[in-house]
Amino acid sequence: MRDLGDRQAMILRNHGLLVAGRSIPEAFNQIYYLERACQAQIQALAGGAELVLPPEEVRLHTAEQFRRGATLEHCEKGWKAALVLVEDGKPPYWS
Repeated sequence: MRDLGDRQAMILRNHGLLVAGRSIPEAFNQIYYLERACQAQIQALAGGAELVLPPEEVRLHTAEQFRRGATLEHCEKGWKAALVLVEDGKPPYWS
């Protein structure tokens, strides 16, 4: 945790992604969107064409929006939806 500092996510070279949250739903939200961002970057780079980046002001504005983070209520809704997809009518895995 010391290496994370005030951040909630870390990309570990050759080891994958690491996230921390105030709750399991918040950590799930962090890892979900970080994984999606990594997938998008890999797909963009795989095309071989030069990437066209948005202007710096747009990138900073977008980063600030994500820096605020999702509310715990939002994270809880996403977590519950993910569990429904995983469980798909099966008995709960924790019982």
